[in-house]
Amino acid sequence: MVVDDEKNILTFVMKAPESHGMNVVSYTDPNLALQHFADVSKSFDVFVSDLRMAELTGFQMARKVKELHPRIKFANPSHYPNSYG
Repeated sequence: MVVDDEKNILTFVMKAPESHGMNVVSYTDPNLALQHFADVSKSFDVFVSDLRMAELTGFQMARKVKELHPRIKFANPSHYPNSYG
Protein backbone atom coordinates (compact mmCIF):
# COMPACT_ATOMS: atom_id res chain seq x y z
CA MET A 1 0.00 0.00 0.00
CA VAL A 2 1.20 3.50 -0.85
CA VAL A 3 -0.22 6.61 0.84
CA ASP A 4 0.59 10.18 -0.07
CA ASP A 5 -1.72 13.19 -0.04
CA GLU A 6 -0.16 14.50 -3.27
CA LYS A 7 -1.53 12.59 -6.27
CA ASN A 8 1.46 13.31 -8.56
CA ILE A 9 3.93 11.93 -6.00
CA LEU A 10 1.68 8.94 -5.36
CA THR A 11 1.65 8.14 -9.07
CA PHE A 12 5.45 8.44 -9.25
CA VAL A 13 6.06 6.20 -6.21
CA MET A 14 3.74 3.50 -7.59
CA LYS A 15 5.66 3.15 -10.88
CA ALA A 16 8.64 1.20 -9.54
CA PRO A 17 6.75 -1.65 -7.84
CA GLU A 18 4.22 -1.86 -10.66
CA SER A 19 7.03 -2.11 -13.22
CA HIS A 20 8.17 -5.25 -11.36
CA GLY A 21 4.73 -6.83 -11.53
CA MET A 22 3.60 -5.95 -8.01
CA ASN A 23 0.00 -5.06 -7.26
CA VAL A 24 -0.15 -1.64 -5.62
CA VAL A 25 -3.07 -0.20 -3.70
CA SER A 26 -2.86 3.55 -3.25
CA TYR A 27 -4.65 6.29 -1.36
CA THR A 28 -4.39 10.05 -1.10
CA ASP A 29 -6.50 10.01 2.08
CA PRO A 30 -4.62 8.43 5.02
CA ASN A 31 -7.80 7.72 6.97
CA LEU A 32 -9.35 5.78 4.08
CA ALA A 33 -6.06 3.94 3.66
CA LEU A 34 -6.11 2.87 7.32
CA GLN A 35 -9.72 1.71 7.04
CA HIS A 36 -8.87 -0.45 4.04
CA PHE A 37 -5.68 -1.70 5.67
CA ALA A 38 -7.58 -2.71 8.82
CA ASP A 39 -9.89 -4.88 6.72
CA VAL A 40 -7.18 -6.71 4.79
CA SER A 41 -3.87 -5.98 6.54
CA LYS A 42 -2.42 -9.47 6.08
CA SER A 43 -2.61 -9.16 2.29
CA PHE A 44 0.09 -6.44 2.26
CA ASP A 45 3.85 -6.97 2.46
CA VAL A 46 4.95 -3.32 2.45
CA PHE A 47 3.37 -0.06 3.55
CA VAL A 48 4.79 3.18 2.13
CA SER A 49 3.62 6.49 3.54
CA ASP A 50 4.68 10.10 3.20
CA LEU A 51 5.94 11.64 6.43
CA ARG A 52 4.25 14.99 5.95
CA MET A 53 0.52 14.82 5.32
CA ALA A 54 -2.19 17.18 6.53
CA GLU A 55 -4.40 14.63 8.30
CA LEU A 56 -1.87 12.18 9.76
CA THR A 57 1.92 12.15 9.86
CA GLY A 58 3.85 9.18 8.55
CA PHE A 59 4.87 8.36 12.10
CA GLN A 60 1.23 8.24 13.22
CA MET A 61 0.43 6.02 10.24
CA ALA A 62 3.33 3.71 11.09
CA ARG A 63 2.11 3.24 14.67
CA LYS A 64 -1.43 2.41 13.56
CA VAL A 65 -0.26 0.08 10.79
CA LYS A 66 2.16 -1.76 13.10
CA GLU A 67 -0.65 -2.30 15.63
CA LEU A 68 -2.63 -4.11 12.93
CA HIS A 69 0.27 -5.96 11.29
CA PRO A 70 3.40 -5.91 13.50
CA ARG A 71 5.65 -7.66 10.95
CA ILE A 72 4.92 -5.47 7.94
CA LYS A 73 7.78 -3.57 6.30
CA PHE A 74 7.22 0.18 6.48
CA ALA A 75 8.87 3.00 4.53
CA ASN A 76 8.49 6.76 5.01
CA PRO A 77 10.04 8.55 2.06
CA SER A 78 9.61 12.31 2.02
CA HIS A 79 10.92 15.22 0.05
CA TYR A 80 11.96 18.43 1.73
CA PRO A 81 12.31 21.24 -0.83
CA ASN A 82 15.56 23.20 -0.70
CA SER A 83 16.98 20.94 2.00
CA TYR A 84 20.31 20.65 0.19
CA GLY A 85 20.76 23.98 -1.05
